[in-house]
Amino acid sequence: LLASLASPSSGKLEYASSNVDYSFDSYLEALSSPEEVTDYIVKFKDSGSYNNFQAQRHSLDIVQSIPRINADVLKFPSSEAAKEWSRSREDVQYIEKDERIRIMGEQVPYGITLVNALDGMPDYKVGSGIKVCIVDSGFDKGHEDLQTSNIQGSGTCTDDPCDWDSDPNSHGTHVAGTIAAIGGNGKGVSGVIRNGSMPLHIERTLSASGNGTYGRLIRSIENCEAAGANIVNLSLGTAVSTRALIETLAEIKATNDRILFFAASGNKGNGEYSFPASVKSSIMMSVASINADKSHSWFSQHNDQVDIAAPGSAIRSTIPNNRYASYSGTSMATPHACGVAALVWSHYPEMTAAEIRYALETSAEDLGDAGRDDYFGHGLVNAKGALEVLQALAPKPVTKAPTKPPTPSPTNSPSKLLKDGGAPIKSTCIEHSPKTFLYKMEDDSNGERTIAVTKSCLWLSYQSEQRQMNICNRTLRKFGYGLARNTCSVTCNTCPSNSCKEKTSSQFFAKVRDDGSPVYKKCGFLAANNTGSTSTVQELSLGVAEAQQGKCVLRLVKEK
Repeated sequence: LLASLASPSSGKLEYASSNVDYSFDSYLEALSSPEEVTDYIVKFKDSGSYNNFQAQRHSLDIVQSIPRINADVLKFPSSEAAKEWSRSREDVQYIEKDERIRIMGEQVPYGITLVNALDGMPDYKVGSGIKVCIVDSGFDKGHEDLQTSNIQGSGTCTDDPCDWDSDPNSHGTHVAGTIAAIGGNGKGVSGVIRNGSMPLHIERTLSASGNGTYGRLIRSIENCEAAGANIVNLSLGTAVSTRALIETLAEIKATNDRILFFAASGNKGNGEYSFPASVKSSIMMSVASINADKSHSWFSQHNDQVDIAAPGSAIRSTIPNNRYASYSGTSMATPHACGVAALVWSHYPEMTAAEIRYALETSAEDLGDAGRDDYFGHGLVNAKGALEVLQALAPKPVTKAPTKPPTPSPTNSPSKLLKDGGAPIKSTCIEHSPKTFLYKMEDDSNGERTIAVTKSCLWLSYQSEQRQMNICNRTLRKFGYGLARNTCSVTCNTCPSNSCKEKTSSQFFAKVRDDGSPVYKKCGFLAANNTGSTSTVQELSLGVAEAQQGKCVLRLVKEK
């Protein structure tokens, strides 16, 4: 059975039902007023004193009577007058200001601030088409702080009925609020996406008790894809995997490059795997939980499949019947990451899932050990940073030299180099930044086009010729150049096979023969930028990186 991932009890995955802080929009709190309060609540010692005062003639206005406790609200000319009056009365038990009160307004949960989704960040771009699917226990469609339009869904759970727009558990509605609670309406909370305009698809997969099965989960995942979802939130999990799920994700990956899954890493607080989060797939991201101080949440599982971290401890969000509650769990961390992905993707909807993942991982705020680690993954998800990465990857207008003829608009007629029989594409892979490389394209009129490729040049050079061609075709189509029908060759600076070894999917090191100490830079980066990267090597007293005939060589410097 799949259990919704909230705080665990006795090592068992189950829905958190204790330590819930319910906060309602109708709560009142005292509010100091800039104006002097001259109305006072006067409590008399007993009913006789109270009735005698009521029967007396006096100059004070009775604003409000509270006979149940033998009290009146009286208006005085000033606070000093109230004090003088109370000193002369032996029948008064106490007197206190009738303080002004107000309705508590909207709150921004700390997690929304931590993931950098505010402070100058644009909201979800309406019309982008980016859609989120929430696979959970349902959705309270009538909630005052959640959207009621641009939303659809279906149910696969064991409950009868299994209506997607109701939530007998509350877990799914809580997840939805973190992603998309409406902001600026003076009610409840605000989500990562605040304008209430993002398309949502709801899959009620978990029962009222928070349980489900893999078969129903797979059906819901397929429903998400069929509905056109780009982001799928899976705040659920179990200790065992299944071949059926792995094969389903593999099929989706092979046919759809515009869908990305976020799943809770688990709540046992150990290094065990939880699934589906730990399925090894480029379209699955495992999300760990952190506290408000950015420390690791005690319950969050930690392993080599953790990709990213987000706030998951004491997260306030929506629950059914216009209520709000604070829950803890990796279930609460996952929608923060999911919401950030949808937010930044909406501003660059032409990007692929791989590019969105790249932006999230490379822009994450590093926590714990330097670089990726098992507790925080690549670090705290960072909306503002991810958007900046996508901005850098987005195609830039190419300015032609005045002496050259203008390039025909690709929407009217494709470039000559893309036509059958056209000149072969000449391409080299050049460095754009330490983490981003570009194709530099040349057409048969000697004009140049530079097209972003969100893969390292070193990585690209290792791929098969057909794989490189597929990447080239997709990149060219994305930027409006049509289908590339000629060979797209890639030439990259690489390291000798005996000196450059892969450490992780995104990090390489050059092995120094003297002691085997690693240099934590991409080998291709060292080769292409020996002048800019030698300082890194020298600071480690390992040697000097040089580019020799397109290869990365470390010239050792002996220590004195």
